[in-house]
Amino acid sequence: MDTKELKTAAREFGFAEAYVLPPPDYAPNENEPSIVWNTDEYPWATAVCLLLWAYRPYPADCRIPAYYIESNRSYHASVALARRLEAEGLRIKRAEVPIKQLAVRYGVAVPLKSSLISVPGYGTRTVFQSMLIGADEANPIAPETYSVSEPELCSSCRACEKACPAGAIDGEGYHLERCMRYYMDGADYPDWVYAIQRTHLGCEVCQQVCPHNARIPCASPPEEVTEAFGLDRLAAGFTKAARLLVGKNITGHGKLQKEALRFASRGADEADQKEETRMEFTASRELKFDLPPEQAEMLSSKETIKKVVEDNPDTVMAFDIYEGADLIGFVLVHRFEEKKYFLWDYAIAPRFQNMGKGTRALREFMGYMKTVHGAEEMTTTYIFGNDTAKRIYEKVGFVETDVVDEPDCHEVNMAVRL
Repeated sequence: MDTKELKTAAREFGFAEAYVLPPPDYAPNENEPSIVWNTDEYPWATAVCLLLWAYRPYPADCRIPAYYIESNRSYHASVALARRLEAEGLRIKRAEVPIKQLAVRYGVAVPLKSSLISVPGYGTRTVFQSMLIGADEANPIAPETYSVSEPELCSSCRACEKACPAGAIDGEGYHLERCMRYYMDGADYPDWVYAIQRTHLGCEVCQQVCPHNARIPCASPPEEVTEAFGLDRLAAGFTKAARLLVGKNITGHGKLQKEALRFASRGADEADQKEETRMEFTASRELKFDLPPEQAEMLSSKETIKKVVEDNPDTVMAFDIYEGADLIGFVLVHRFEEKKYFLWDYAIAPRFQNMGKGTRALREFMGYMKTVHGAEEMTTTYIFGNDTAKRIYEKVGFVETDVVDEPDCHEVNMAVRL
């Protein structure tokens, strides 16, 4: 078996990539004894293969962790692949190696301030499995050379810093002792972790806002996953199906049931605190309210809005936003590709501003566009200095994709997968 055949076999078992690198040669870290830091115990190892399993995350408001489900799938795939390779005469050892260090060192990925790594084309939405390989004349597998082509974005981006619910990321980087995930290996979590936890078993907030993931589409959880992770089901202690999906080794001691009870309690508290009228979006042809001059200059004029709607009935849509009987906002979108929409104008009427309605209305509008019009991606832009727009966009999941800084144009482009 040669390197090409190894990669073909990896793809057959569901892996997107197989990177063949020099074996690890690091000094042992006594704090992580399970990791194979070097090959002193495996002198026959001539290379290490990093197997990349790519996955699509579930929507940001989903309580179910796509990562842990895919991690479990990739583990079983790697076990099956190892059996196949051994049967064909290749000497291998499935081993936990310092994946991040090796991937960055040999040009497979770039490091991020969140402590994650990003692989070109896959972002951070990856799971790695690894195995040591012993090459010989019959199996001429040798390390290859890689070079990262992905731009470094962390120095000019603070999305994860602002979004991290635990404040674990700042200008100096990632602080392990502040990260909620650091406290989630045991059977019980600190109360502050339960209070801010959004998904079972871990936290993906930094990945949801990372620009490296801007072009990776979300996927809806399969029916078997949704059923297994039903809140009432888990809260009642029926966790077997969910544990099989994510792996029993990380869900022992009633962990899923405890999380479900906390989620259910928190949801009931939030429902008691506020009962909000659902937003409605009705077709419109014009902006029906006035804005202060400093806000109006950030939008198209009323005349322009009316003209583009009338002249482009197949690609441009305008909506009035109602909360009950109140007209609270306006939105204008342009379909520039199949299932892709540009958020052209968005405004909340002055008397409804600073009440949290802008963020909620936009979030519900994104859901409306996905459900009713089949939208899969939405893009937008804001002018430098419009911090209000930037804040709202980031809250609903938009991430910065690029910046236009020219003499007559100072804008930031953003995108979100729906």
